[in-house]
Amino acid sequence: MFATAPDGRHAFAIFYDRDGVQVIDGGAWTVGHGDHDHYYTAPPRARELYPGGRPAHAVSHDGRAAIFYDDDGEYRLLDESEIAEGGPGHLLPVDAPHHGVAVPWYDDRTIVTRFGDTDPDETTLPPEVVIHNADGELVEEGFPECPDLHGGVALGSTVAFGCSDGVLVLDQHGGHVDGHKLDYPGDDERTGALLTADGLDVVVGNYSDDAYLVIDPVGHAVDAVAIPEPFSTFGVTGHDGGKLLGMSASGTLHVVDITSGDVESIGDVTAAYDEDAEWTEPTPQLATGPDGLVFVSDPEARRVHEIDLNAGEVRESYDVGGRPFHLTALGTG
Repeated sequence: MFATAPDGRHAFAIFYDRDGVQVIDGGAWTVGHGDHDHYYTAPPRARELYPGGRPAHAVSHDGRAAIFYDDDGEYRLLDESEIAEGGPGHLLPVDAPHHGVAVPWYDDRTIVTRFGDTDPDETTLPPEVVIHNADGELVEEGFPECPDLHGGVALGSTVAFGCSDGVLVLDQHGGHVDGHKLDYPGDDERTGALLTADGLDVVVGNYSDDAYLVIDPVGHAVDAVAIPEPFSTFGVTGHDGGKLLGMSASGTLHVVDITSGDVESIGDVTAAYDEDAEWTEPTPQLATGPDGLVFVSDPEARRVHEIDLNAGEVRESYDVGGRPFHLTALGTG
């Protein structure tokens, strides 16, 4: 799996079964200069390897990144300079090993999951979050419970988490933090993956075979948006007002307008594939780039396809000499 670092130049390659996270320098970056940008390139290369037991999530926000190590019950905080220079960052403990997440937040604070008195024989998912300072010390707690927490994303001064009984939202107001729960539109489904993108003021989450969620954490609203067929993987982009992107097992890329719900479908991006494949088995994945570009991996064809959302078609296909799986777009930050 990949996660993008705060600077947009580097990525984290997450090796869950190999107990480590490798920093990848994509070799391309952009620096803004007022009314224009400067573009730079260098040879791509592998950088620092950050070892730790079963890393599953790496989250970037507000110029920092946090890697959570499930088996160790620890998380590693890194700022942009440490990522670029291979610095060790700060390794900090949580209360117990579990399948959790840490989200960097304002004033060098970090929201981290807490396992509490949960029975590890029943679940590895945590039931709550707390706030740590830069030294890993507990500074705030007592937020609404979030049973079987999975999925978390920051959007400005708010952070949203997926729970079995709704969406937990933490909102920073000056010197204090408010926590509240948002109900799902139905009783039988939940979200476990949340995403947002530059230019969006909402969060998008998976939900069911026929709907995804559009969550307004500030307006306290959760809406279901219909999808034409189940998505095996999804992404979001702020392009053209905001789009939900989903690959279906038919090999089709569906583009859903998150405001109107209108759907455009681009067929035959890949051949049909098994949507029930094991999560470690390579299947098509997607990544969003600038200006309406989307990249889709095609393991069976050994190619990566570049789709132009403005034209609604595959613009280029690249032979990568292997079976591409997870991917991310770099160099646009």
